[in-house]
Amino acid sequence: MARLISWWSLTGEKRSLEDLRTVLREYRLHSILQGFARISVKLRTWENSSTPESDAGMVREMFPPEWVPRIEAQRDGSPGSKVFHRITVLFLIKQALMICPAGGIDVGPEHVYKVSSCFLLANDLVLGYEPLPTDTLDQLMAGLMPFYELTPQQAFPEDLIRTLILWEEILPRFRSDARFIDLPALFQERVKISFQQFCQLSLGTTIKPLLAEQQGDLLTDNFFLSPTYFSQTVVPSGEVQRFLELVST
Repeated sequence: MARLISWWSLTGEKRSLEDLRTVLREYRLHSILQGFARISVKLRTWENSSTPESDAGMVREMFPPEWVPRIEAQRDGSPGSKVFHRITVLFLIKQALMICPAGGIDVGPEHVYKVSSCFLLANDLVLGYEPLPTDTLDQLMAGLMPFYELTPQQAFPEDLIRTLILWEEILPRFRSDARFIDLPALFQERVKISFQQFCQLSLGTTIKPLLAEQQGDLLTDNFFLSPTYFSQTVVPSGEVQRFLELVST
């Protein structure tokens, strides 16, 4: 399973938030924000599209040569693991805005190795808590969901299930909040089909090519989704037609 490569995972040492802030407060705010922004742009972290290969390239650029084999050994043991994660960049920017002075020193080539250690320190701190068996579902979702893309997944079906859990189990708990928005009702109003029905039809659609592959129909016409594919289900024909119109546009 992929994970964040951190100071603790590499050294076995636990560091505190104050250790991270001690490093950051040496540098001028504008200068260190520019550095974090450049890393984010190079890895396109806002798209969650950085790969272990691009992460490894950034490690070679920013870490001392003796640290690179240690980091890559951990990546080899947990393929897909990263040092430079989107959430970590955002966490460091937040800390810099809180701590870095306007008149500190500028980050130069001689500071790159020291600044790079901030990512390892932050990867131990960004989660905010250590999950326990006694944690409630709210605590687990709040703490772990920002990192869902680090876990093995096939993308679309998992995204549907994750959103179903959010909308059906988590969202109703905030109904008394003045900022509450009934997202399932809004979805049905705009899309003209319930979100639950949309998820069911979407999952049924994703199964089609898997069944075709298992049945040896990958290269035949049976691989494609026909208008009658859902005809033997209890889903009203009008909703099926609406769904097919949505996914085919």
